[in-house]
Amino acid sequence: MKKYSVSAIDSLLASAQKDGYTVVQISEGVLGHGHLLLLAPSPDWYNAEIQEVYLNEWSSAHTVRQFSKFSARIRSLLASVDYSVPV
Repeated sequence: MKKYSVSAIDSLLASAQKDGYTVVQISEGVLGHGHLLLLAPSPDWYNAEIQEVYLNEWSSAHTVRQFSKFSARIRSLLASVDYSVPV
């Protein structure tokens, strides 16, 4: 899976929020953004899951996975942070 830098994720988050995406933080990161879900404003658009991955003691990277349907795992992640799960 491709890895992205913190600055690349910063740019992604800025443009996603400008487009109306909702950012839900599942867990905080150590050196980066941690675990985030980007929820699309329209059901026709893709949602995204961003996870921080360990590289070494001094740096981390992020992976991005797009999805269109909410799986049971995504629903449980949203429920764990008391976010109302979309239908």
